[in-house]
Amino acid sequence: MIHKLEDSERRIAQLEDIEAVRQLKCEYARSLDAMINVSGPAQAVLNTFNEDATWESLHFGVYRGYAQLSEFLASYKTKISFSLNFMMNQIIEISSDGSSATGRWTTWAPLTVGGKPMLMAGLYKDAYVKRNAQWLTSRAEFTVKFISDYRIGWAEERISKSWTWPQQSCEDGNVA
Repeated sequence: MIHKLEDSERRIAQLEDIEAVRQLKCEYARSLDAMINVSGPAQAVLNTFNEDATWESLHFGVYRGYAQLSEFLASYKTKISFSLNFMMNQIIEISSDGSSATGRWTTWAPLTVGGKPMLMAGLYKDAYVKRNAQWLTSRAEFTVKFISDYRIGWAEERISKSWTWPQQSCEDGNVA
């Protein structure tokens, strides 16, 4: 009976960790939207990451640590005047010791970029760490599947010809 109880407690803890990671990613999306749509604080987005986290994307660049992430968010805010990020189809796996996790997400986001209505969809592949009983993102890798002018659509133009983003280089000079 003790082993069944221990197994149940372990499974409940794992489900609680999965839910905590899910809520962390939702908080990231909500904070990002608030930063854009109602001039919310960039710090709320940063609070979902650990201090040496990496965020990277072929279409946006590579950013390491709070300083580079802050620069990226400031740049993002000047280019995008509206966003509504949906995070869905998540698969979250918690490590056996409960100290780290991975997550895969699909995102869908209507955006206004430079006054143009855009649609963006992509995939996140994230890593998480648990520090002091709090989950934080340690790595976010975003793959854009399309970013297209709403009036043209992704069937005509998967990556909009008007899409440009100055990219931050990695330490070794390469961009993800």
